[in-house]
Amino acid sequence: MRFTVKLILIFLLVAPRISLKAQTLIAHYPFDNTSALDISGNSNNGTLIGGVKTTADRFGNPCGALLFNGVDGYIEVPNSFTLKSPAASFSATCWFKIKTGSGLNWLTLICKGAYHEETPDNPQYRVQVLQTSNQSTISINTEFTEYDNDYSTHLFQNEVWHFYALVYDGKFVRTYLDGTEIWKHAYENTLTPNDEPLCIAKDIPGATEYFNGSLDDLRIFSSALTAKDIKEIYRDDTYAKFDYDFNLVCPNDIIVNAEPNKCLATVTYEQPVIDIICGSTTLKQISGLPSGSQFPVGTHTIVFEGKSNYDVQKSCYSKIYVKDDEPPVIFPVNDTTVYMEDTKLIGKLFNYTMPIFTDNCGATIALKSGLPSGSKFPEGKTVLTFVASDKSGNKTELFYTVNVLKKEKSTTTKCPEDIVKENDFRKCGAIVTFGIPDSINQKSLKLVEGKTSGSFFKVGENKNKFENEISNECLFKVTVLDKENPEIKCQTDTVIYSAKNNKGSRFYYSKPKALDNCKVDSFNQVKGLKSGDVFPVGVTENSFVARDIYGNTAQCSFKVTVIDTFGVDEPVLVPKKTRTVSTHLTDSIHYYKKGIDFKKCILTLSMYDDSKQDGDTVSLFFNGNEVVEKQLITIKNNGTIDVSLELVPNVNNYFIFKAWNEGSISPNTLRIEFYEGYYIDKMQKLKRKKPTEMIVMHAKVGVASAISLKCKE
Repeated sequence: MRFTVKLILIFLLVAPRISLKAQTLIAHYPFDNTSALDISGNSNNGTLIGGVKTTADRFGNPCGALLFNGVDGYIEVPNSFTLKSPAASFSATCWFKIKTGSGLNWLTLICKGAYHEETPDNPQYRVQVLQTSNQSTISINTEFTEYDNDYSTHLFQNEVWHFYALVYDGKFVRTYLDGTEIWKHAYENTLTPNDEPLCIAKDIPGATEYFNGSLDDLRIFSSALTAKDIKEIYRDDTYAKFDYDFNLVCPNDIIVNAEPNKCLATVTYEQPVIDIICGSTTLKQISGLPSGSQFPVGTHTIVFEGKSNYDVQKSCYSKIYVKDDEPPVIFPVNDTTVYMEDTKLIGKLFNYTMPIFTDNCGATIALKSGLPSGSKFPEGKTVLTFVASDKSGNKTELFYTVNVLKKEKSTTTKCPEDIVKENDFRKCGAIVTFGIPDSINQKSLKLVEGKTSGSFFKVGENKNKFENEISNECLFKVTVLDKENPEIKCQTDTVIYSAKNNKGSRFYYSKPKALDNCKVDSFNQVKGLKSGDVFPVGVTENSFVARDIYGNTAQCSFKVTVIDTFGVDEPVLVPKKTRTVSTHLTDSIHYYKKGIDFKKCILTLSMYDDSKQDGDTVSLFFNGNEVVEKQLITIKNNGTIDVSLELVPNVNNYFIFKAWNEGSISPNTLRIEFYEGYYIDKMQKLKRKKPTEMIVMHAKVGVASAISLKCKE
């Protein structure tokens, strides 16, 4: 009896599972992690199309179900032998949640059909339920669409998860809500198979409807489930636990060489790849230098840590190898010859310094073969080998020869006496020649310091040294003295006329320039007034002194004579067509017939090239004074020549334009903008002012151009 009871107890415990497994499962979609993967073993995997995304399932797992937008979102599963197998019966179960505001409560679960026209085989089967305010229908194919008259007792609640099951057993169509049978209708007919795909959340035949809401755990059977099967599936909590794992893959190891002459390399690497199905992760580098940093030679480990919003944590690492393939550099060393003064000796003590070397990462140098410094070197040649090694094993060798000779008696070479010479004209030095007296060893003398005879020696003290193979030396000095004064030239004496009733006149002149064969140390005005000052009536002497770096000086001066013309109708100096106005102006002069009258006697002139800039050089004269000396004119954008003039009132004042060369466009042109008033210190104001007058003057080499300017006091 005990044995029998035990068997009955085991049967009762496992019967529900055996009953469900006896059904023919043709597709099972958990809808986890944005997937339409079939886990039934029949590979009826689907493709997500349109507005479909993950959502929380009935257990609260964020990625445990799929949300369909009700517009274009659905899943398409290709036709297969198992999907077209339902004929005399089929079942479908699914969890669903209808979205609020979706209009008609369409529960469109599955439809195996792809054409709008409804025929016996289109669809082969479907699960579609409609609930409105006044009716409800249930459809499994074109032939079977029946009313649910008691639907008000089991209405679908929006935004609430419900379990729905539909079973066709060849005689009846039954539906279940949350594990309880809610509807039953007789039907006896065979399902007509087709080769069309299976759509989930979309029904095409008749009119296309899309499901608006969430679906989870869809199962399709080619057999009829029992009420027990329905209860078992309804209570199944297999998917209450969810896998929130993710993959974290670090970049591949990197091997690079150090940059030239550096013990490092700038390394850029990619960030780790995170493969997460559900949720989000944060990535943090917990060890190593960031990408783009300078990595020293050696091995470096970079470690990253990823953490999901479900507290799943993973780490990965990569290696960065920076190799030093640059060998040390040893600076060349000339071989050395030493002499034994005592010919009876068999060697000579000799000290040397270790060769100088460098390396991008640091190195050491050692004597590999030969005698150490301070040893007695034998007569003849001894080859020393030095090797420099760095930490990476790179090596460089240097060979150095010490030649020990016996010193032979020889006639000592007599050097020239020290040489002192003044500089050559306008040169900061002098060409110096000298000879070495004949001697037994003259042919073996070589210059080791200084310059050879006939070379140019700079001002100052220069050492010359000659040696021969038996260590005879010739040493003497070549000293070049700078005795040349600077060159300085002042302009010629100038006479100007003032109508200011003994107040003098403002006068502009070109400051003298100082030149020197070596270098000008200082240049100062020691007497007189600066250019642009008001020169008083009478004679003002202007003196300038230049001093070079060796103390030589030069001076020049010129006089400015201001004559008061107050009350005189005409100025004493009135240019005529045959008059030479300046030592620079020997041209014939073409006078414009018509002059220009101004209200004011103080003018500012802004002048520039009127056409293409072609290297024109000009001088400008006013009332016998050269106000601009040999200056290049450019187009306005490249700069203007600006001067200020003080007219003698009530008389003709003459402004002359001389051309020193001819550019590519002849004749030379000069556009002049006249502004009444003094603006030399405020040239920026002229950019906003309109000129009082504007003219264009022309001149050729040898033919200057002049115009008269007149003002009233």
